[in-house]
This record gives sequence, structure tokens and C-alpha cells, in this order.
Amino acid sequence: MNEGLVLAQVDDEEKRGCLIEVRCRQAETLRNPEFREFVREICGQILEGGACYVSRKDVPWEAIRSEERTHRLEAETSFASSERIDDYLLDKMSAWYAQVCLLEQPYRKDPSRVVGQVLEGLQHVLGDRVELQRFSRYEVTEERKP
Repeated sequence: MNEGLVLAQVDDEEKRGCLIEVRCRQAETLRNPEFREFVREICGQILEGGACYVSRKDVPWEAIRSEERTHRLEAETSFASSERIDDYLLDKMSAWYAQVCLLEQPYRKDPSRVVGQVLEGLQHVLGDRVELQRFSRYEVTEERKP
């Protein structure tokens, strides 16, 4: 991945913004209108909120363990069988990952697919590997008075 793009986007009210870094192998990909539109759409998705990480591999182990512990306690009070507890945990953790991982979120232009699926389709069209490396979201918050 030797080619890259950093894109910044700000919402209409100029209260929220994001930066995203995207990498690919071919310089031509960076100039492709479909690629650029996809990156702009992803910025919009980031601005809408929710995602904290690009993918599951980026989620800190401590956050995963904490979320699992919370749901395990809920499951153990609701279900007697370990199989039901495991199913419950799997469902809850999958839903949590869909909230916090950008690649697992429903794509805002086509909620029937997740961002990762749209990215895979784009890679096929472009004939290039594209990776969402990282992003940051910024928001103006109210000042707290002492």
C-alpha cells in the first residue's frame, strides 16, 4: 500500500468534522471518481457518528472484555443453559461491533449492505486493494463553566 489519501470533511453547521486516511496500491485509484465519492460518503458516515474503530482488529482487548463481561452477566441472570448464554453473547457482541466498527456498520446509502461489503465491491470495480487505515472525528461541544 504505497499510495494514500487523507480527506477532511465538515458538516453543514461546521460543528463536526472528520479526517480519514485511505490507502491503495495504484495512483490511478486516487483519481477515480467512484473511489473519491466512496471516501466522501464514508466521511459522511463517520460524521453521523457511532464508529470508533475501522474494524474489529482495531478494538482494544480491554474494551472487548468489558463489553463481554457486561453481556455475560445479563445472560447468566436470564438463561440457565450455557448454549443459550453463548448465543446471547454472540448476538450482543455482533450488534456492538456493528455499532463501533466502521466496516461492520450498515452503509448509509444502501443499508442492506455493510461498509465492508461496499468496500469489497469497490475494490473489484477498481482492480485495486483499498484499505481504510484510520479516522478521527471532531465535534464542538458546549463549554463547561466551573
